[in-house]
Amino acid sequence: MTTVPAVTLLPVDEDIEPAFRRTGDIPAGVYPCPLDADNLRDAAVLAGRCDDEDGLAPMPMLRIDTTRRAAIEPGSAPARPIEIAFPASARLLAGLIADAVRVGVAAGALIRTAENRADKERLLDDVADHLRRAGFVVRFEVEGWRLYDETMAPAS
Repeated sequence: MTTVPAVTLLPVDEDIEPAFRRTGDIPAGVYPCPLDADNLRDAAVLAGRCDDEDGLAPMPMLRIDTTRRAAIEPGSAPARPIEIAFPASARLLAGLIADAVRVGVAAGALIRTAENRADKERLLDDVADHLRRAGFVVRFEVEGWRLYDETMAPAS
């Protein structure tokens, strides 16, 4: 019996720095491990360096920037960690994510999108639809974890 591959898609607003916090729920044995890489080769190297933490296996997540800024300023020095600049169609974005999942580089993606809520939802829906047609199960959360803006977290 063939296992249906699963992929997790999480939207990230244009001006936030994503981080994860455990929720009160019991984690599903994994922790999200964002990959700060601007290409799949570097992402594969970083994914190989993700180690188990507190008995949880890493869940490597590509960081992808689909905003207009990614297209206009591809060579500018990023103020945030490195992301794959990919301001392309939902079909091509789904193909990039599917390739990364199939070869074991990532289990999903943090997709930086424009602030417009309707555009964000349409992009995620379209990417998810293309992935489902390619045989993937698509999720929109990491069980036991909550995505938040690290820049808004109180200093400890």
